[in-house]
Formats: sequence, structure tokens, C-alpha cells
Amino acid sequence: MKTQKKYGRAWLFAIVFSLAAFWRAELQAGSITGWVFDDSDPAAPVADLWVDIYDINGKWLFGKKTDVFGMYVLPNLTSGLYKINYYTSGTQYITEWYNNKFYFSDALEVNVAGDVTLDNVQLVTSSVVISGYVKNSSNEGVSGVYVQVYAENGDWVTTSETDSNGWYSIIGLRTGEYTLRFLASETDYITEWHNNKNNELLADKITITTLNDTVSIDTVLDRGGSISGKITDSLTGNPIQNAWIDVYDKNLDTNGQPIWRGYAKSAADGSYLVKGLPSGEHKIEVFKAYKAKPKEWYENRGSFSFATPVSVTTGGETSGINLALGGSETDANLSQVYNLILLRKSCVDANRTPVHCNCVVNGVQAYCVR
Repeated sequence: MKTQKKYGRAWLFAIVFSLAAFWRAELQAGSITGWVFDDSDPAAPVADLWVDIYDINGKWLFGKKTDVFGMYVLPNLTSGLYKINYYTSGTQYITEWYNNKFYFSDALEVNVAGDVTLDNVQLVTSSVVISGYVKNSSNEGVSGVYVQVYAENGDWVTTSETDSNGWYSIIGLRTGEYTLRFLASETDYITEWHNNKNNELLADKITITTLNDTVSIDTVLDRGGSISGKITDSLTGNPIQNAWIDVYDKNLDTNGQPIWRGYAKSAADGSYLVKGLPSGEHKIEVFKAYKAKPKEWYENRGSFSFATPVSVTTGGETSGINLALGGSETDANLSQVYNLILLRKSCVDANRTPVHCNCVVNGVQAYCVR
């Protein structure tokens, strides 16, 4: 009898493992393989080039480098549609999407239902150079600034980081119109767009007319202020590490959209510091992880419109801006219930009965307070 039970369990485990293997095989439906060559010499492979794969919503999944033969393999893919980017930053090749497209929106979708082999990609070289210095008001170079290039449709193209002298150099661009952002969030200086503009809509444009154009652009960044505080779990009071903090200008741009100003991630003790903020009033959005719910706006608000502004002064630090983060979030409008899940509590507007917490009414909108 014991022997029968032993073999019975063995058969059960074998069935479970077989089913697991089957489902893994179903989920990991296939791979994408291809080769990358130099357009000026179709027999010359492009080695050590990053090939990145995205889902059709624009989410980056992972990347692999080409080998000495220009070959790449993107393995262990589930069934579905993907887009492929050939990332050429730091080279004289023009970045493109499969197949010979410049924008994500135009990229050919690759349908994976098994192992897929793509047509060869021929990368075009460019001698375009945009370069210059990023300095402060004392004419000192500012290192650690990310100089980002955006295409005329708003798509990010490539990035160069300033060195210890504030020097940057961007190569491998095609003809067209671009904007530059000097992202300085990891420094004490204020992020700006070319030419001393605070958002992309106002930024001066840079026009590249030939593949031999050379453009010199220097910029001077102003020193900013900072916001600091701590992110904790609303139920346990424990610190939350790697929470994502975004800071926006209190005022909207000309299209009615928030103007992003800076970011930070919380440390192991929940503390954070957002640097390089211009003087004035700002609004803070916090995610438990990068762009993942739960989230909230300071101070215990569910949307930008009702967030409490935080004042910043040049060279100063506005401290004690703490937030307690909880479950998922639901915004409320007018007489609808307003759930502030950061406290795992809720309240309603002036026309209804408050529940579980003190309710403060701001016009027709209501929100919980501690």
C-alpha cells in the first residue's frame, strides 16, 4: 500500500511538471533574430550595437547587443506584437526602428507566434554633430547633465551626458527639426529646454538640413532649490524604498498640461531629495514604484488640480514634505465618492455623509485629512 501511494504521488508530480512545462512553452512562444549591416558596405556587419524590444504600447522590455557578425537574438518572447529599435547613440549611425522607420509610431509591428527571422537592417551613417558646453553662472562646467534630443513629433531620439568640463557631443542624427532638453535633475541646477525655456512647446528648434551639418550650442543653467521628505506605508508606517517622486510646476503649459520639473527616488529609509527646482510653487506626485500605482499627489490628494502646492526658493531646501502611501487609487468628481486610498479611507462631498475620516470640502471636491 505504501508503495502504491509513493508511485501515485510520483505520477501526480509528473503530471504537474508536464503541465508547467507545457504552459511555459505556450507563454514563451518564440524569438526574434536578425542582422545589422552598414548601409555604405552591405557586407560589413555592425557589431556591439544595442537592439531593444518594446511592446506596442511603447514599454521597453529588454535589449541585446549584436555580435561580431552583426547578429542579434531576442529570446523567450510570449505571443504578441512587438517593435524593434536599433539604438545607435554614441555612433555615427542614425537610430531607426524596424523596418527603416524613424519613429515608434511608424515602426513595423513584428508578430511573434514562434521563432521569427527579420530582414537585414542597413544602418545609414551621418556626420551631423551637435555639441557644446553646459555651464553655470560662474562659467564653470556642469557635469552629469543629460542632453536629450527630441524629434519634431516629440519622440526621444538620443542622449549625451556632460563630462567634468560640461562638454557634450551628439552624433548620428538625420535631417529634420529637433529640440534639446538639458536634464539636470541629478545636479543642483534647473532643467531647461533650448533656449532657456521651461517646456518643449516653447523651446527653440534646431534644423538639420544635411548629413554634414555641425551645430554648436552652449547653455548656462541656473541654480535651483530643493524639496525633501520621507515616503512611508500608510498602514505600517514603514519607509518605502524606490518610490518615484515627480515634481511639476503649479502652472500649466499652453496646452493645459503640467510642466515637469524634476524627480527623485526614495532611499532605503524612505527619504528623498528633489534638486534643481526653480523658485515658485510646485506640485508633487508620488508612485510606490516607477509610474506604478498606488500613487498620490501631495498632500493626500487624488489629482493635480487639488494637490497642495509646495514653495521652493533658490538655493533653499523645503523639507518635511512627507507622504504616506497605501493601496490603489480612484479619483472623484463632484458628488462622487472620493477615495483616498493612501489612508485606506474615503469621504464624500458636501451633499453626502462623511465616512471613516474627517472630510474637508474644497468647492464641490472633498478630500480626507489626518
